[in-house]
Amino acid sequence: MDTDTPAVSAAAASQDPYLLDPAGGCPHADLARLRARGAVVPVELPGGVPGVAVVGHDALRELLAHPDVAKGPEHFAALREGRVPEGWPLLAFIATPGLLISDGADHRRLRALVNRAFTPRRAEALRPRIAELTARLLDRVAEAARQAPAPSDGTAATVDLRRLFTEPLPMAVICELLGVDEEYRERAHVLSNRVISTDSTPAEAIAAHREMFELMATVVRRRTEEPGEDLTSALIGARAEDGDRLSTDELLGTLMTIAVAGNETITHLITNAVRALSAHPDQSARVRA
Repeated sequence: MDTDTPAVSAAAASQDPYLLDPAGGCPHADLARLRARGAVVPVELPGGVPGVAVVGHDALRELLAHPDVAKGPEHFAALREGRVPEGWPLLAFIATPGLLISDGADHRRLRALVNRAFTPRRAEALRPRIAELTARLLDRVAEAARQAPAPSDGTAATVDLRRLFTEPLPMAVICELLGVDEEYRERAHVLSNRVISTDSTPAEAIAAHREMFELMATVVRRRTEEPGEDLTSALIGARAEDGDRLSTDELLGTLMTIAVAGNETITHLITNAVRALSAHPDQSARVRA
């Protein structure tokens, strides 16, 4: 990404880069240390690749609105100048064609094609299945609560909501949406988590990304041979008025974005929402009312 704005350039020149730990760890601690250094902080990515972390709201707004900022890998100065080492663990994430790394007219083209397939009607059609999956997982939570030993202090038993509900639900819905065959769903869930887990080593993340890409390629082949009422089938058949369509790489990149980014964000959303409501009983009561 090209991030050559005045705020970014000034910050990069004013301090030594912050070394991001390639072995992962606690992201909250890293973010706290970054914020303590300022809104825009030069960083050293795994492999010694230079970068910039923008952790201030105003600075981020300036960055995103700046006309010189671009997302395509061809604008990544370190990559363009040969300063990215061979086998760099993050290269796969910035080189997969799709909405996340496209700009301008290309981004508008991809978005238009995806919007032709991902319609409100398609999302609404999933509602009964989502309700069924949700009810099934909540029944599992309730059963775990019944079997959990009661604490000696008389308080209610506790269960791991994240493990039993907030982690499995998003990927189950995504697999329904994308038309992933049942035999691949458990593996898709494992790989999606491994790709972005801070507990994964760079090698593990790369291997998971590669296997996930191959799994999505299998889904595309299956849905090409046997189209269904799923998003993958719709994306395969989506065409613009001029006959344009997604290339195979663009299609796979789109599916990867949905499967990985959609999984993590919804897991954290549900987990944090439940945590926030538990900490604010008055707001929880309003939701229940």
